[in-house]
Amino acid sequence: MADDGVIPKVRTENLKVVRMWKDDIDEMVRLIEEATAQDGEDLIIEVNGEDLLKDVSHLSSYQGRVKSISVTSGSVRLYLGAYPCQIVVRTPDLKLRGMMSEIVKIADRCMRLRFFHKTLHSMRNAVLFTLACVAVTTYLGTTTASGRTSPSLVDFALIPVGALVAIGLVFWLLRPLSSVLHTRTRHEAPPFWQRKKDDLLINLTSLMIGGVIGYYVNMFTK
Repeated sequence: MADDGVIPKVRTENLKVVRMWKDDIDEMVRLIEEATAQDGEDLIIEVNGEDLLKDVSHLSSYQGRVKSISVTSGSVRLYLGAYPCQIVVRTPDLKLRGMMSEIVKIADRCMRLRFFHKTLHSMRNAVLFTLACVAVTTYLGTTTASGRTSPSLVDFALIPVGALVAIGLVFWLLRPLSSVLHTRTRHEAPPFWQRKKDDLLINLTSLMIGGVIGYYVNMFTK
């Protein structure tokens, strides 16, 4: 509360979740420094809720994974981390509003899961519909199998497969969204293939194994 007893106006911008490199974070911090320089306030950079940095340049030597970054200067607070990332300003004047606008542009440029955010409501409805279909299919499969004298392998496979699919979808729906914050600049980062080749090879191998298993299950149940 302000000294004169008037509650200050607070403006908050939701930045969703982002994938940022050190140069993006540095750009945001410099904007905050410039906008609050006349107030004479110290800039406080906090990493993972506990470690303080004197300057954003020290990110490159930070040991460990950066899960969140909080930048505070006077009436301005920037939070990058778990959903939602935010920029909060108390009693924003024209200069601070301009700073917020520029930070929103940077966050939008670095937005992670852009398609997910734009279709979140539709995707959740689709997941719930899929869960209902899995439940019905599993129920029909088990009741059909119990009524047969010699149920097929597919009938019994519906039970664990349906359960695994349902559990996977529930965890996917409930998983927390978080930002990815890199301590290196884009220029210093390795190419996409070098960073992702292990994940891509694992996914490709899993897909091939799944296809082979599906083929033989289909052959044995004919």
